[in-house]
Amino acid sequence: MSDTEKASPGSPKRRMVLIQTLGFGDGFWSVGTDAAGGPMAYPSVLHTVKRCEEGKYDAVFQGDTVQTTPAALRFPLYRSSPFEPITLMAYLAAHTENIGIIATASTTYSEPYNLARQFASMDLLSGGRAGWNVVTSGTGEDYRNFGLDELPSHGDRYRRATEFVQVTRALWRSWDRDAASVRPDRSVDVDPDKIHKINHVGEYFRVQGPLNVPQPAQVDPLIVQAGASPEGIDLAASIADIVFSLQPTPQQGRDYVEQIHSRSRELRPEVSPPIVVAGIRCFVGTTAAEAIEKRRKFLAGIDFEANRSRVELFLGISLSDLPLDEPVPLDRLPDTSDFQRHQGFYRRYWEYAVVERATVRDLVQLDLHWVVVGDPQTVAREMAGRFDAGICDGYNFQAADVESFELMIDLVVPILQEQGYVQTEYASPHLRTSLGRVLES
Repeated sequence: MSDTEKASPGSPKRRMVLIQTLGFGDGFWSVGTDAAGGPMAYPSVLHTVKRCEEGKYDAVFQGDTVQTTPAALRFPLYRSSPFEPITLMAYLAAHTENIGIIATASTTYSEPYNLARQFASMDLLSGGRAGWNVVTSGTGEDYRNFGLDELPSHGDRYRRATEFVQVTRALWRSWDRDAASVRPDRSVDVDPDKIHKINHVGEYFRVQGPLNVPQPAQVDPLIVQAGASPEGIDLAASIADIVFSLQPTPQQGRDYVEQIHSRSRELRPEVSPPIVVAGIRCFVGTTAAEAIEKRRKFLAGIDFEANRSRVELFLGISLSDLPLDEPVPLDRLPDTSDFQRHQGFYRRYWEYAVVERATVRDLVQLDLHWVVVGDPQTVAREMAGRFDAGICDGYNFQAADVESFELMIDLVVPILQEQGYVQTEYASPHLRTSLGRVLES
């Protein structure tokens, strides 16, 4: 099936899921100063989220990193939104009404009890709109800030993550739904018989429970994951409601969906496969020429040194001594079977360097997301085409430029709404329910 093939007449219309990533993209938000003269980005972040809510996006998402190397501090994430995700999302939840709020938190550098409390609290305070992007943290020397002598192995991190989510879910369910009730005088009555210890003893965690926060509004806040390695795909297939996909070509997208769905049917046959949401960067102009010029300016404005440092971080090698316009020597690349860091990004860069014989300049300018450039009709058509072809179930937007972001909401989304792809109203106050995700027993 080609990118542009449509679903057969009379077939049920699937709904396209729309999520906006916050914090990525040079110059996406202007940064002001607070009363003490320090950097402040949150007013513009709030504007972004409110605009997404106007466009009826399903959720906004905040990534995270705890790296503090000079190179890491130059990444766009720090320059545009340097806040801890759970704190930021709690702030955004208080200033919005319907849009989902997905925060990233690491299973390598956290404990289940603390995260269970935080996400349960955020879910209750937001009225059931919280989501957790589960990451295993596999880059840089972050581990030195968490009492570790070395980065745990790739397999170890994923086994820990699987148990981490299991414990967290048990804690969310340690209160029965009716364990807390409101008396006529508006005081709260808690029934201890409806609050239970979980008594978990596993490979990585010993947690007695119960949680000291009532059951979340959704019972389980939405779980998001972005597995790319074999272990990552198994984790995503076994725990996730939404999977973020980083597959720029149609065939890569199809292969990834097939892998996730196949493993999900094997590991969780009682639950529908995860929703696959593809990363996309859209350069939108009122004309095609205008969109092309935006893309040109974006590429010209890339911080070359910061991006080279990022590629070096993901590949685990230095590129600074290599000519910019010659292919990266193959003997410089670590063997994929021995690589213990973030394998999803590593494999993508490795494939580009090996198969395409990419130069250092190519790697630095490589966009790992699907890039769409065009007027609103073209962008809407391209998005609908991949969606109809089953290559994804929706999109996770990466920032391109401010005007493209605004035009997406003002011009592209209305086209998709008119065609029946995108919701025109929020169907449920709960993020999980609005996405049609049933709870596991």
